[in-house]
Amino acid sequence: MKSWLVVVITWVILQSSAWAVTFTLDLTSVTETEYSTFLTNIRNNVRDATLVYGGTNIPVVGNNPATTFLRVDLIVSTGTVSLGIRRSDLYVVAYLANNDRNVRRVYYFSGLITSAQLDTLFPEARGAANQQIIKEYEENYASLEKAAKVNRKQAGLGIDKLVKYIAGVNGVARAVPSEAKFILVAVQMVSEATRFGYIQNQVLENFPTAFTPDDKVIILERNWDRISEAIKGSNKGVFPAPVVLKCDGITTTWTVNNATELNMGILKYLGRALLRLVKIDVGNVSVLLVLSLILLIYVGFTLFKSHMVKKATKNH
Repeated sequence: MKSWLVVVITWVILQSSAWAVTFTLDLTSVTETEYSTFLTNIRNNVRDATLVYGGTNIPVVGNNPATTFLRVDLIVSTGTVSLGIRRSDLYVVAYLANNDRNVRRVYYFSGLITSAQLDTLFPEARGAANQQIIKEYEENYASLEKAAKVNRKQAGLGIDKLVKYIAGVNGVARAVPSEAKFILVAVQMVSEATRFGYIQNQVLENFPTAFTPDDKVIILERNWDRISEAIKGSNKGVFPAPVVLKCDGITTTWTVNNATELNMGILKYLGRALLRLVKIDVGNVSVLLVLSLILLIYVGFTLFKSHMVKKATKNH
């Protein structure tokens, strides 16, 4: 009985605290430095410091993290609207705001987060009665743009835009186009700006005013997976062949030869990187090769020792 009690208590503790972390961005007085620090803190929290892709120093999202979701509190003059973000890929899965009766409510995408997880992430709105599934559209850009009745360029980006669209979901009756516009911009200002230093810099260059994102912003947002894969397979960030990036609806293409041109913030987790043997110059034996040989010798010795022990046991 005691052992079961310990298990239950441990499960409750883990469910209530260990898998969520909160970040705050005060939009009423935010500076360029504070916005950059906010994004850096998110990157540092989700990264695996032991992961290196392509011999670069670009952060990589960790696998099987201790925390499952991030909570991002966006403070405006009329209150706080919070985002629920899946830590493994930075997808926005839910948001918390006041409804038109000034009651805290959660709106979320079904299949990306459960009601029990929402209870922990947003304790202000516990229970199914305070949680509403977003059924009118999905979390992808095509669906969001259709529901918002504007595309990403028309919606714009920038601190001022984010504040404007927060007003469309906080303290008012739910309206699908306003909600979709808010999510459309919030995703880019938080998740995409965390993924891409290029998008972060676009915001900073126009800070805090609204601006129209260029084609490169849209192309990057479509290609996080592909870019992460290309950098993982690169040699110190240099691609074996030029990488041509494109996006449906954008006539522009972007050809890049190395990771530096992309100004990445963080890469998607695509598994552990395989050991890569570098070319050996005459008279200069690679340290990596030596370590690999030592590892092979150790494994061989271990297998041989195990075999001899089994043989000796069998003889007895």
